[in-house]
Amino acid sequence: MAAPDPGRRGRRIAVVSLHAHRALAPRGERTRHLVARLRRDWEVELVAPPAAMATGGAAGSGRSSLPRRAAARAVAATLLDKWEPWSARNLGRWQSRVDAALLIGHPFSPLVYAARRLRAAGIPYAVDVGDPWVLTTAGHGMRGVALWRARRAERRLWQGAAAAVLTTAGQAAGVSEVSPELATLVRPNGYDGSSPPGEWAIAPVTAGSPLRIAHFGMFNNQRLDPRPLLARLAGSGLWSRVSLAQFGDDFAGFLDRPPAGVEVERHPAYPWQQVLNRATDFDLAVVVGNVNPSQLPSKAVQYLTLPIPRLAISRGDDSLAAYLADKPGWLVLGAEREDAPAAVRAHLDRNWSAAQLDAPRSESWPAVADAIADFLERRLGAERAGAR
Repeated sequence: MAAPDPGRRGRRIAVVSLHAHRALAPRGERTRHLVARLRRDWEVELVAPPAAMATGGAAGSGRSSLPRRAAARAVAATLLDKWEPWSARNLGRWQSRVDAALLIGHPFSPLVYAARRLRAAGIPYAVDVGDPWVLTTAGHGMRGVALWRARRAERRLWQGAAAAVLTTAGQAAGVSEVSPELATLVRPNGYDGSSPPGEWAIAPVTAGSPLRIAHFGMFNNQRLDPRPLLARLAGSGLWSRVSLAQFGDDFAGFLDRPPAGVEVERHPAYPWQQVLNRATDFDLAVVVGNVNPSQLPSKAVQYLTLPIPRLAISRGDDSLAAYLADKPGWLVLGAEREDAPAAVRAHLDRNWSAAQLDAPRSESWPAVADAIADFLERRLGAERAGAR
């Protein structure tokens, strides 16, 4: 847990985020951008584990070990999440002298314990989450005592909040059912930087040439299975071969059994600037939607900066398709769509220019952070003034 930022005097805000220091985590990236923006107007107290403490790891499923899966099952039966012991120890008796708070999740146990202390002190707080928990989604994996505790804790979390920031309209609708009077804002993550500078052009993929696809990000059991679409591409005969380069973990094991005719390359996850430098080694970047239609893969936003065409594997009626509907450079396809090879071929046959693939400035981190900071100013400032 960090001391307050000494750079400003006056109003104070606490930001609670377990992944604040995790380098490649979307919630960590979000926390760091929002803290930097909030420091322009507030004295910020960042509440998080020390940077040296690892907060990542597999979620007890897919390719994780048998002991990890057993531990995950035990957590799912009794605790809010595996971080509840840390949350109870560090936030169970937390006393923060602030005017407001921003609680960023997941995981949810730090938010639950922090909110309990904030409510007792009469301090308004906003909740910023990118994934639903138990009240607004099915398939959360919790059961028994843990599920009963989670439902009770989440209801209190939302009903005691002054505002909520979600990443999709579907999530906001679910939260509004739990707490109808709650003010909500929908803002996904932003992107850093822009496409690589300089003159470049995308060469169309000619008939009989290989199709080189890249996926930047992890696969887990919450993602749609990309293999049916990959199988259609490989079986179409439109390309001499189809390869998929995976940059990141594959906790779901999708690529342990790739479709016939699909070559798989495995790479570690890289910082995004390195991704940009390597992107033109490929013809197409693919992002894979979530099983839960209200969730948005955060990488879809950062993909806007790639200097190559993009493909989204989507349910068609989900948050991914809705977000990309007006974004440049994208083809959105269902995994089972029969005409997928022809659609991909037509997408790649275009003579894409840098301008056509350039990311909208409205989705950049400065624009996103400003929108969230302005929303928090209106909601938390109004709540604090009313309390006084």
